[in-house]
Amino acid sequence: MQAVNKIPGANATLLSERIVPRKMSDVVADRQQVPSGRILPMTSPADSVPAELIGRNVVLDLASPYVCVGVLEGADHRYLILADADLHDLRDSKTTREHYLVECRRVGVRVNRQRVYVRHEEVVSLSALDAVVD
Repeated sequence: MQAVNKIPGANATLLSERIVPRKMSDVVADRQQVPSGRILPMTSPADSVPAELIGRNVVLDLASPYVCVGVLEGADHRYLILADADLHDLRDSKTTREHYLVECRRVGVRVNRQRVYVRHEEVVSLSALDAVVD
């Protein structure tokens, strides 16, 4: 059995030398204090997807050695939904994540999935593909 340690004040758990992001619902920072002193949950992850990214090519950096590039269609309580996507396993190539994304921006997305549902817990970051810099 692997040792699990919470990292104080961080949004991650250390699982045998591997940093694993915690679920959004587990993060105290994702809650807001109201004047009565009660703590209320923030809006659902589906409501927290930036509206300006809907319909655009985006990059999902995942906790695993995968990166996903595609058109952000939306989200629900469990998944971010991408269309015309490339789900790329970085172990299958010698390139780095950064070089791969620069190439995607330069030549376009190499679509290998019509639609991809990515669990919120797997996502480390979400950004527009055109925000990738050389």
